[in-house]
Amino acid sequence: MPDTFSGPQTLGTLRSNCWKNVPSQSGIYWWYFPPECVHSFRVTEYCDEQSLNLRMAADGKFCLYVDVAKSLKERMKWHAE
Repeated sequence: MPDTFSGPQTLGTLRSNCWKNVPSQSGIYWWYFPPECVHSFRVTEYCDEQSLNLRMAADGKFCLYVDVAKSLKERMKWHAE
């Protein structure tokens, strides 16, 4: 049975499920952060804030990182543990 993934989930949820609901196949993944992280990560020191076109989630968080992985499950674990 192929891995299934229902969409955006919190890091806490992924950890508590021991990464079981993260596909082991290759794919693209996004990390979303609260709006205040745009400033606390000093993004605006290196980018013109007015010209930023950041992907936004329904809950108001911004995508500040996107990448491709051969195994989504292994990459999520690598980033988060």
